[in-house]
Amino acid sequence: ELGLVNEVQIVGIWKRGLNFIENIDSNRKIIRIKTVFQRFNISNLVLKKILLLSGVIELNFKFFFIILNYKPIFISCHNLILLPVCVLGKFLTKAQLIYVPHELETEKTGLNRFYKSLYKILERFFFKFIDKTIVVCQPIADWYKMSYNTNEVFVLRNVPIKSEVSQPLNKSTILRDEFKIAENDIVFIYQGNIDKARGCKDIIDIFKICQKNKHLVMMGYGELVPYLQEASFTCSNIHYKPAVPIERILDYTSSANIGLIFLPFDISLSYKLSMPNKFFEYTLSGLPIVVSDNLEYLSNEIANNN
Repeated sequence: ELGLVNEVQIVGIWKRGLNFIENIDSNRKIIRIKTVFQRFNISNLVLKKILLLSGVIELNFKFFFIILNYKPIFISCHNLILLPVCVLGKFLTKAQLIYVPHELETEKTGLNRFYKSLYKILERFFFKFIDKTIVVCQPIADWYKMSYNTNEVFVLRNVPIKSEVSQPLNKSTILRDEFKIAENDIVFIYQGNIDKARGCKDIIDIFKICQKNKHLVMMGYGELVPYLQEASFTCSNIHYKPAVPIERILDYTSSANIGLIFLPFDISLSYKLSMPNKFFEYTLSGLPIVVSDNLEYLSNEIANNN
């Protein structure tokens, strides 16, 4: 729409049920790569790790050949694992390389000491070849600027420009209607990945023992969905809503009273500085938000903005 390019190709990883090539419209195409890791169902942990490493190497090679064949004007790299091959692709195609990490790649949750050290070495070495970096909030931008002594880091928050933001909000009752929740009961909503790493088990367990006029709706998908569904069968105030199309999210979210973002354990620096999409989905829906104070940037934003 800005006239910078006439086409965008999005390269991702194939999952069962999806097409290998999908045309979103006349200007945007998704290419999904299938790796060796996805061809086998192996339970042995050592073999699984070997296959996963093989899959990462294969992904890099295939991604590299897509860059060479396509000869893009810009390469937008979304994670550190693909940064080395994107740098190589930049030099061979004369493209500009834009680094758009989803989070603080070297400080994210789940990295042990070895991988954290490896990630830091890789990012520090290849960062000098990046033309611009785009991150989701100011504290992460400040971290990159200080760590790599650069001013070429910009913030683009994950909030859309929508004309309806300036209009009075039409709150729906869709969740109350679907789950037959009384008008005076309080509805808390959590949306996104439903798994232990997002504190979901703790949230579910809290609502198992709280007053039944306080309802929890979890909307999304993830490994804890069976646990959530089991809780919903025995607790009248716990409800599961599968993920809805992106254009319907605000309809559902606005029918709740309070948004939840909660992590009950010690978290990584990446999480402490995070600014997740659900924060903006809650605010666009006119909800007050409950945030655990270990999410430092989010809790400060809420306190500073009353």
